[in-house]
Amino acid sequence: MNQKKSSIPSPYRELRKLFEENIHVNHISEELVSFEANGKMDMIKEYMERTGFDVVGLKEKGKVFGFLERRSGSVVRFQPSDLVSESTPLIHLLYLFEHIDRIFILERNEVTRLVTLADLQKPPIRMLLFGIISLMEMHLLHVVKDVYQDGSWKGKISSERLRNAEHVYELRKELNEEITLLDCLQLSDKKTLIVKNKGLLANLGFPSRAEAERFFNKLERLRNNLAHSQELTGGGSFREIIQTVRQCERVLEACERMHSD
Repeated sequence: MNQKKSSIPSPYRELRKLFEENIHVNHISEELVSFEANGKMDMIKEYMERTGFDVVGLKEKGKVFGFLERRSGSVVRFQPSDLVSESTPLIHLLYLFEHIDRIFILERNEVTRLVTLADLQKPPIRMLLFGIISLMEMHLLHVVKDVYQDGSWKGKISSERLRNAEHVYELRKELNEEITLLDCLQLSDKKTLIVKNKGLLANLGFPSRAEAERFFNKLERLRNNLAHSQELTGGGSFREIIQTVRQCERVLEACERMHSD
């Protein structure tokens, strides 16, 4: 069984490897503006108010040791949990923001840059999320095709959704595309077919139909925000997005285990 699994290409793991090896934290980080701590603190605070910076770095003898927070006015010394290296993969960084609002970047033992929640709106993060969601849709289609080989899926979705799929099918056939009617289902249709199959829910790791529906609704909202270049947090929060991506990775792994069995 292990030999069989290892011989099967994993699009999910290949995508993850791409982002782990080639796209790092500095693809979205910003320069950390820093001042000597023994300077005039009032001038530093005035600069932060004028520029809108939430934090600036503070130096002792030319080396950044911590930061000044605008909202609280507090001077904070760096803790190990505040820092990551410049080689940290973007996908690892994303999960750190489940519990923090900012993180600082070490370059050659010097703190020079930072990433905030706002930086998670940048194109590299959007590319990562869109890639994961696209793989999810591809795998869900494979799963649905395996489970509904008898064509019974047509009775599981509404007549309106079926007509919509048939319309897309006819349009794509005119372009001489090699497809089936199932290939023309939307994410919401795949969700319907999955939540109506208890065995499939269990294999994908969902404890209940309600839990699966909540996940797919969040996934669809995130996919739509990405596709239309809208704020990723529209209708939610970054914490919810990160939790959705984490669950997305679990479902992808479950899908690939099903393919390899």
